[in-house]
Amino acid sequence: MPTCASTTTRLEAARQALVKPTMKRIKLLQKYIIVLSAFLLCSGCFPYQYTTKPGVSGTVLDADTRKEIHGANVTLTTYSFPQNKENIETTTTQMDGTFVIQAEQKWGLYMVPLDPAPLKASISVEMEGYNQYNENFYTKTTGPAISKLKNILLEHHK
Repeated sequence: MPTCASTTTRLEAARQALVKPTMKRIKLLQKYIIVLSAFLLCSGCFPYQYTTKPGVSGTVLDADTRKEIHGANVTLTTYSFPQNKENIETTTTQMDGTFVIQAEQKWGLYMVPLDPAPLKASISVEMEGYNQYNENFYTKTTGPAISKLKNILLEHHK
């Protein structure tokens, strides 16, 4: 009949037989993670939030009086990244003449120092009694998501 000590020894041996392969797998997995992390860091790739559709903000003013214009229609036309699809967003200026069109961003891998081609955008501002204002601009996919434009001055029809 087996003794208590021999049973304990057998159980300990069985436990060691199960634990050793598991520990080896964990250590191997840790090595893979370290090597992969080092490779990504050395290659210049790292996760980054990039802009897929730029946004814009600004203030619309009367060119003569410099007073805020409420109710002007602001249209932003952009080309999204990476599909190069045209997007059109429209908003109306607030009581203080300000407007904001929100941007869209996504997470992806960024390669240093590569920055994909800038995103093309154009803004159009219309208000009855004023000339239409148009401006083209570019934004970086890795820069600020919302471009802050200088004051937009609308001139009266002549």
